[in-house]
Amino acid sequence: MRRFTNSYNLDGKEKRRQAREAAGNKCIRCGSPSVPGRILTTHHFDGDKSNDAWYNLLALCQRCHLHIQGKVDPETPFFLEHSEWLKPFVGGFLAKKYLGLDLEKYKVILFIDELTHIEQRSCQKDFREYMSILRSKILSANVLHEKGTREILLQKMQDDSPDKHRHGPIFGQGVRENDARPKTEIRASYDNGEVARNVIKAQ
Repeated sequence: MRRFTNSYNLDGKEKRRQAREAAGNKCIRCGSPSVPGRILTTHHFDGDKSNDAWYNLLALCQRCHLHIQGKVDPETPFFLEHSEWLKPFVGGFLAKKYLGLDLEKYKVILFIDELTHIEQRSCQKDFREYMSILRSKILSANVLHEKGTREILLQKMQDDSPDKHRHGPIFGQGVRENDARPKTEIRASYDNGEVARNVIKAQ
């Protein structure tokens, strides 16, 4: 099991509480509420207890906390596909590690595929060029100018909870067959560094 570094920040307890609250006070991996044997905790993803960035605070029950802490180290390159519930946190971590960007969660979701596959391209000759292009795309994607886009993304992420999906929280996928709720799909396309946003409501 890897070692943890640094000490908790003075406001760390409140940040960890906010992370659990943002997850609906349920484990983001298994969906369990905080009950005896599965008390809800907050895991520092990168092992740095002073890093209270949203992507570093995983609301996990005791069992999932021990499992993820013992099995997953984001500092170790991982070339396979990540679990869907973990992808936003991995994306946020890799955006900081490779691109030097502290991104809000909704923006990580917009670029989830590119961010979570950064390390799979790290062995290619054009890796530095790829990172430069990706960084420019992310910085030029000013979706806040499009009224309601940020709110729609954040609401969709909140809807994607483990108890509503078969395979854990996932953006725009995994909806049960008997879920009659309208499904919102966010599609992003890039043209000369500018992002076009289409919000499609499926009846």
